Amino acid sequence: MLMKIILLCTGIVFLSHPALAAITSVGGSAAVLPIPPNVSSNVFESNTTIAVFYERQGVLLNSTLQVDANTPRLYSSNADLSAGAVSAGTRVNSYLVHFDKVGSGPGFVTLSGFVAVDQPILGLMVTPTNLSASDSILGAPGTVYGTDANRGVDFNTGDSFQISSDFRLVNFTLRTSPDEDQIRIVTAAVPEPATIVYLIIAVAGFAGGPTAARWQRRFGRKHCRRDAAARVLWRRRS
Repeated sequence: MLMKIILLCTGIVFLSHPALAAITSVGGSAAVLPIPPNVSSNVFESNTTIAVFYERQGVLLNSTLQVDANTPRLYSSNADLSAGAVSAGTRVNSYLVHFDKVGSGPGFVTLSGFVAVDQPILGLMVTPTNLSASDSILGAPGTVYGTDANRGVDFNTGDSFQISSDFRLVNFTLRTSPDEDQIRIVTAAVPEPATIVYLIIAVAGFAGGPTAARWQRRFGRKHCRRDAAARVLWRRRS
């Protein structure tokens, strides 16, 4: 029984590592791409693909983060925006949706797509103000985001997006010219692996009785908390 509990908790550790928090799927014209050095206006362009980038993962917010949409619904006008905030002390992951048509001439290009994520969506940033304010906190290190006053979504040109009822999917239709459309998706992040490892030790100690006690006497409480692999070593020596 104890081993089943340990294996279950170990699986939780593996699945909950912040580095493994992920975009689970994309569709339509959306594609996950490596983030380029520059996503300013008229730099990273395409007429066929809405790029989706991983930004910072597992960020612990030191201050409140303002978002433009955090309610499951369709957003097709400025009046639909539901300004909100993600509280300081929350650990978050960030992803950027980016669409910038080729060239700066007249004319529009319209594409649609979706992004699904494995953690609940806490909010979206779609206005120049909140996108720019969060670049230094959530933006990918080394990437230039620019200072375009028109970045974000422009409902007047036909942009729209929707947050699903389970907070794990964003659908969007983006119509751009000549400025770039951008949406920052902020999701909850899973606990740090070390936190879960401590939980494993605690569960093992609670459920294991004498076996767990012998393990702690042999390796020491401090070592057991620091290195969950000691359990494996103890079983080999026993």
